[in-house]
Amino acid sequence: MTLLPNAADVILVVSDIDRSIPFYRDGLGLLLINDRILPVEVMEGLTQVKEPEIRVAVFVHPEAAGACGTIQLIEWQTNQGKTKFDGKINDTGSIAVCLHTSDLDQMVVELEQKGIDLYGPVVDWTFPDGRRMKEIYIRDPDGITIALIEFLNPEEAGSHGGFQVTTEGHGSDNVLEEGI
Repeated sequence: MTLLPNAADVILVVSDIDRSIPFYRDGLGLLLINDRILPVEVMEGLTQVKEPEIRVAVFVHPEAAGACGTIQLIEWQTNQGKTKFDGKINDTGSIAVCLHTSDLDQMVVELEQKGIDLYGPVVDWTFPDGRRMKEIYIRDPDGITIALIEFLNPEEAGSHGGFQVTTEGHGSDNVLEEGI
């Protein structure tokens, strides 16, 4: 089995897609490239839920359309399950989406101007090898955690979100070693 590099998409189930679209489009500056109802017969086969009506809104970075993965918001318009995520950030099954920025301080100012609540303060990390990043968490309208990260020395950040690839670890030939 071979996975494709740089071809991962994130799918988030939301309770109100019309409320979530402005958060991702206007708040985070992502480009909305598709907003439609998915084919019932296809989704019924995939989900094994009878006659699901599912709306999807697909976002990409405005400068990378077609070159990277997408963020897809899914709203179950029929046969909806639990409508409110009530987990905490440390609960098993919780999710966080990590997005990179080149100027976190400016992004924080813009988010505050748009009325988006910050989950906590900006934290400045220093990795054991000297690489540095700043990070902050925010929440989308359904409580999904969004981590915003700026690498302060991006030439040393690597392509694995601050983690270094190593062959040492827990018995795997390709284990990622924590850089924090």
